[in-house]
Amino acid sequence: MIKDGLASAVHWSGLGRLVLSGADLTGLRVPVLLYHGVAERPGPDQAGRAAFAAQMAYLSQRYTVVPLSLAVEAVRAGHKGPTDWAVVTFDDGYRNLLANAFPVLQEHRIPATVFAVPGFAGAQAVWSSADPESRRLLGWGEMQELSRAGLEFGSHTLTHADLLNLPPATVRAELAASKDALEQRLGVPVRDLAYPWCRFDERTVDIAREVGYTSACAGGWWMHHLLRRLMTMKRVPVYPGDSLEVFRRKLEGAYCYMNIGATSRDRRRAPPAAGNAE
Repeated sequence: MIKDGLASAVHWSGLGRLVLSGADLTGLRVPVLLYHGVAERPGPDQAGRAAFAAQMAYLSQRYTVVPLSLAVEAVRAGHKGPTDWAVVTFDDGYRNLLANAFPVLQEHRIPATVFAVPGFAGAQAVWSSADPESRRLLGWGEMQELSRAGLEFGSHTLTHADLLNLPPATVRAELAASKDALEQRLGVPVRDLAYPWCRFDERTVDIAREVGYTSACAGGWWMHHLLRRLMTMKRVPVYPGDSLEVFRRKLEGAYCYMNIGATSRDRRRAPPAAGNAE
């Protein structure tokens, strides 16, 4: 509540514009939304279906929602400045996306990217504290169905590993095996990565590039939703308890000013024992 109030004050007072007046704002301005699962009712790692539907309706009315791959190509081509674009992503690849998210995306013609964990395809997300039914992940047949329907798939490593706590050879194996499995099973190139728990360092980024990834999503979000560094792209997390008003503020950038230090915090934090996985 305190953070919501501060973000609202920043948004309406114009303080954010003052903070940004001396900042480097070169880059493509695109909010990249981060979800996990979508359940009937909200819970750990799970947006509620009704709230998600309202958010997607709002998004489709006010933004042009584009695939992550298109935003990445625009950055690579050197495009800069504000856009009316937005991007939707899901981490982990929960099975409930098939029943609770995909029909909503179809209704509003919204593309999305799912960062899957192929080593747990069809199994339980052991890193999540959601209820057992909500923890179940998409199986290969379901991922193939969603891929054929137009959803993009990226890698969330082979086993949702904490890459900062692994030796380089194991990091390489996690990233390469996940990419290979997704490409072989889905029959499409996989070039996008999301770091589990948003934890990475320069070594992780270098290995990801060497393995063949051309973009990667990290934690936190930068001022005014700037996309610049393709291997450490920022996203806007949408939490289960977010109201539509909070969702609107996040899209408009009000929350960016409250999270300027999020990147360094995310990269240092250890994975939780369970729940709130990213």
